[in-house]
Amino acid sequence: MPAPLVISHRTQMGTMPENTLAGIDAAFAGGADAVEIDVRATSDGELVLMHDATLERTVGDPRPPGDVSLEELRTLEVIDPFDGVGTQPIPTFDETLACVAGRGLLVIELKEGSLEERVAAAVRAHRAADWSWIWTFQPDVVAASRAAMPEVPAWLTFSSRSAAYLGDVDPFEFAPRVGAAGISVAYRDITPELVERARRRGLLVATWTVNEPDDLARMRDAGVDAICGDFPDRTLTAIGG
Repeated sequence: MPAPLVISHRTQMGTMPENTLAGIDAAFAGGADAVEIDVRATSDGELVLMHDATLERTVGDPRPPGDVSLEELRTLEVIDPFDGVGTQPIPTFDETLACVAGRGLLVIELKEGSLEERVAAAVRAHRAADWSWIWTFQPDVVAASRAAMPEVPAWLTFSSRSAAYLGDVDPFEFAPRVGAAGISVAYRDITPELVERARRRGLLVATWTVNEPDDLARMRDAGVDAICGDFPDRTLTAIGG
């Protein structure tokens, strides 16, 4: 069985300020196959890296990214919770693509709808289709991503707790119907039976956010294709290098 791909979560959230260029560099330097990022839009429509619906936790500003212009966002910095590299600027999606530059895979989680065309344009401008994936919890965004950039694999993300996103959508039926490459499933929900069910439908399986050795070993043994975690070095150890 091939070893699963090692994906570093939110660039490298376990040891670096999340969703930053410094996190990207650290992840690839440490041997990760891929980095995962979160993309939202500013008030003037620029794509930037930010996970939460507000800037409070990472930047200390209570506003949503969509209420802040890129110019104003440039004056804010991501707090370094580890006191290692210091505060970091919030990168744009263009800066992120330029930083990755094909060193590995870029897993782009779309946190909002209506970003697909802008993401597609940037991916094509950077010739990044061969090393990009799209992840999203929203089935309509999977379908829109497939339409906007059919050359980029799209994955439906879900867990047993994400029924609000899925509604009455069955991921195992929906994903192959829209041409999704796979499903990305919370590690607590992964079983060998789930992986086999996906396989029967031609789907790859990724899992998140896996940080503890016992959980990493269970994901490896279940046969997943990719493991996303905050500490890629732990994943590398668990899968044998």
